[in-house]
Formats: sequence, C-alpha cells, structure tokens
Amino acid sequence: MTTQCKQCHKTFQIEPDDQAYYDKIKVPAPTQCPDCRMQRRLAWRNERFYYQRTCGKTGKQIISIYAPDSPIRQVYQHEAWFQDDWDALDYGRDFDFSKPFFPQFAELMWQVPHVNLWTWEGENADYNHCCFQLKNSYMNSSTDKSEDSYYSYISLNNRSVADCTAVEDSELAIECVDSDHLYQCAYCQQCRNCLETYLSFDCVDCKYTFGCVGLRHKEYYIFNKPVSQTEWEQQIPGLLASYQKLQAGLKRMHDLGLSVPHLYNAIYNSDNCTGNYIWNSHNCQLSFDIRQGENLKYCWYSPWDGKDNMDCYANGEGQLLYDANFGAPAYNTQFTFWLKNISDSQYCILCVNGCKDLFGCVGLKKKQYCILNKQYTESEYVRLRDKIVAHMKTTGEYGELFPVEYSPFGYNETTAQEYFPLNQADVRRNGWKWRDNTGGTFGKETITEIADNIAEITEQITKEILACSDCRKNFQIIPQEFKMYQQLDIALPRLCPNCRHLRRIKLRNPRRLWKRQCMCTQPDHHHDARCANQFETSYSPDTKELIYCERCYQKEII
Repeated sequence: MTTQCKQCHKTFQIEPDDQAYYDKIKVPAPTQCPDCRMQRRLAWRNERFYYQRTCGKTGKQIISIYAPDSPIRQVYQHEAWFQDDWDALDYGRDFDFSKPFFPQFAELMWQVPHVNLWTWEGENADYNHCCFQLKNSYMNSSTDKSEDSYYSYISLNNRSVADCTAVEDSELAIECVDSDHLYQCAYCQQCRNCLETYLSFDCVDCKYTFGCVGLRHKEYYIFNKPVSQTEWEQQIPGLLASYQKLQAGLKRMHDLGLSVPHLYNAIYNSDNCTGNYIWNSHNCQLSFDIRQGENLKYCWYSPWDGKDNMDCYANGEGQLLYDANFGAPAYNTQFTFWLKNISDSQYCILCVNGCKDLFGCVGLKKKQYCILNKQYTESEYVRLRDKIVAHMKTTGEYGELFPVEYSPFGYNETTAQEYFPLNQADVRRNGWKWRDNTGGTFGKETITEIADNIAEITEQITKEILACSDCRKNFQIIPQEFKMYQQLDIALPRLCPNCRHLRRIKLRNPRRLWKRQCMCTQPDHHHDARCANQFETSYSPDTKELIYCERCYQKEII
C-alpha cells in the first residue's frame, strides 16, 4: 500500500509483511515514513551533551543529560534514582478523557524524577550514558561490556580503546570505525582480525600495515606496497608520531581507496538481510549495525539478540519491540524509551526491574497494572487501558510515538541532528525545541599550540585546557587517553571529543539504500564490458568509490 508521510509529505510503502506485523501486535499502520519515524525516535535521545545539575534527592552537584532549564523538573543521581526509598507512584494521576493522551503523559513525564545518566552494572564508570557493564571508562555512549574505554560509540567487548565507533572485541585501538578483533591499531575502518594496522580500510587478517586498502592476509605493507621488516621499523614511528605526517597519511590512504574496489555492503555471516554493518543475523531488512538479529526491520543498532522487532534504536535482547528506543531485556513493548527488564507495556519511559502490564508510565520499578503511574487491579487495568486506546484512536494518537515537541531536549542536542540535520529555523518551524547553549566553554584555553610530535609532549598536557581546531570549544586530554596515545606512539588529536565523533560518523555510509549496478569492467571477471549485476547499497550514487558486486569483488580482492 502506498501512503503519504504526515511529516515530510513524501510517499512511502507499507509492505504486506509490515501490515502483518502491525496486525500481530495490534497497532495501526504508521502515518510517517521510516526515515521520519527514526528521526522522531532519535529526537528524544541526547547521547553526548552533559550539564551540571543538582541532584533533587541528595542536593549534590551531578552531571546530567538534562540541562538545568530542561522541562524535566527533578533529576536524581544514578544510585539515588535506583534506590527503593522513593516511589514514582506518588506522581500518579487519573486519565482525563476530555484531553488527548500525549499532553497528559508529558506533564507526568516532566514531574517524575529522571536518572541523570542511563547506565548500569558499571565500575568506576559514572560519566557514561546509555552504557552497560563498563569498567574504568569515561564519556562513552551506547557502548557495552568494555574496560578502559574512552569517547567511544556503539562499541562492544573492548579493552583500552579511545575514540572508536562500531568497534568490537578489540584492544589498544584508537580512532577505529566499523571494525572487530583489532590489536594495537589506529585510524582503521572496516578492518577485521588485524594487528598493528594503521590508517587502513577493508583489511582482513593483516599485520604491520599502514595506509592500506583492500588487503587480505598481508604483513609489512605501506600504502599497499610490500616493505621489509627493517623498512617498516624505520618508517612507521615517524609516520604516526607526527600530527602533520599522520594527516598526510590519512589523505593518501583516502586517495588510494578511490582506486580499490569496495564491496557493496558490509554484511557478514548473515542471510536474507539488507542494510549495512550486519553480523550473524537472519532476515533483517533495511537495518543497520545489527548483531545476532532475527526478523528485524527498520532497526538501527541492535547489539545482540533482537528478534521480531521493527522501528527500533539501540535495543538488545528484546522481542516484539516496536517504535522503541533503548531497552534490554524487553518483551512485547511498543512506543517506549529507556527500559530495562520490562514486558507487555506501551507508552512508557524509564520503567525498570521487572515491570509489566504498564501503559503511559514513567520511572516505575517492579510494578504491574499501572496507567499514568496509578495502580489498578488487573481487571481495572484492562478495561481502562482499552478505553484509553479507543480514545487515542479518535485523537489520532494511538500507533504514534510521542511527538518531538514533547521531547525534553533541544533538537540540536539529540542524535537526530547527527543523522537528520536541521538548522534552527527549520526546527522552530516544526514547533520543536532548539538549545542555544549546549554547554562547554570557549576562550578558556591555557595553551594555543600543541607540539607536532607526541615525543615532544609531556604529561603536563593533561593539565592544560585546549581549544578544538574546528568548533573552538575547550577540551582536555585526560591522563588515561594520553597514556594510550603514548603507548601507540601516535600524535594527539586537535579536535574536541564531539568533533572527533562527528568526523567518524561522516566516515560511515548513510543509513539508506540505493539501487546501483556493479561498476566492474575487468574483462577477466566473467562478463563482457560492465558487469550487469544490480544490488541495493548504502553507497550513494554520488560517491567516487568503485562499488562492486560480491562476485567481482572476490575476484579482485579476496
């Protein structure tokens, strides 16, 4: 069925399998296209902007994702929020059938205390957000099961890594993207099972390589040319330790990459999947950053064991989740945010620790049969929930996620700005919030120049305040970070952590697919003239890379 998106007004398809899923979970078909649904979801998610606030429970100064003037009226420090000496049922209220649902829910959401940063089961890892089982880690987001991890995003099972995005099972890695099983590597993208590999793209089972693209089972290569071990040991320290030489090497590697074929997707050990960056999965469509997924569609970042989910972001170990944002484990939940160990619930935020059968609740722990944070019996709950759902259908609310205008964040604070960027005028025109001051300082730097070579820099640098060479916001090199750069003998960054993050995001392909034809024209690849194979790829037609089908790519690279 073809319909028009209520947000962007473009037409989109509701496929038969989509409708079957909506029927299965008993929700109406969406009125927004997949991109606008994801944009709406991400506009509720601040992953990177922190502010100083006062804990509403202890009175202590804390760091929070909610600015002091946020509509969220109380924020509790993590440990205080999870204690059992307060109960969010105290904020419960009756449903008013003379009003729509969303304004009533928003008023409840603004009054119930929120947790300052969403993280759990960590050790010495207070300053991270959307993270699980971190140890001795700092300023990560959506990163799990890692130790000594800094400034990383959507990464998993790592140790001693800094500034990594979508990296897994790695150790001693700096500025790596879309890679796994790395050891002592830096500035690598789409590399696997590599040792001492630097400034490289699409290298597998390689060691001692620098500035290489598309290599397999190689060692001692510089810019795709073999060198002796002696030449390697003589040349590499100078190429990495100098910031100027490092930047020149990155540019040369990028230029080399334009002449080496790229596989049309990055999907590994998976069947019947479309999208990109998918591992060990089955039947995942139009999905990205998926591991061990099954029957997923329109999902981004499902790090483990997602099944039968649609329209989700950052959900792991969940089943029958729809239009959900961060929840694990969870079962049969729809239109939700920030859940942990919850089932059979809709329109809930920050509900944890064994909740089930909730509707329109905020901040509950170990509760059942609640609506707008008010307790009911099972029969009362079912009758009232069904009546509210019928009311929401008449107001056009049921089947839709919370509108962006009720998000507690400015649009430019959220992950939506990274993937669906808008200027302030467009945000205001949509009736959404924009935050003029997103924190940080400017003009407070104590030094204006950093020595080119890391060998010339002492630990004193960790006591200095620097200015980002791009946005000019002040930042610092933390001692753990400096130690790692010293250990790998790599030049220090000149960008602040947020600009480094945005740079890595831009290295990755967009979260959309285009129909394209294989660009191979090699006469020995079993085709005449240009290969006729077509495919869906996340490489835009505007990109300069050579994009090959799997057959031609294997002939050329493997």
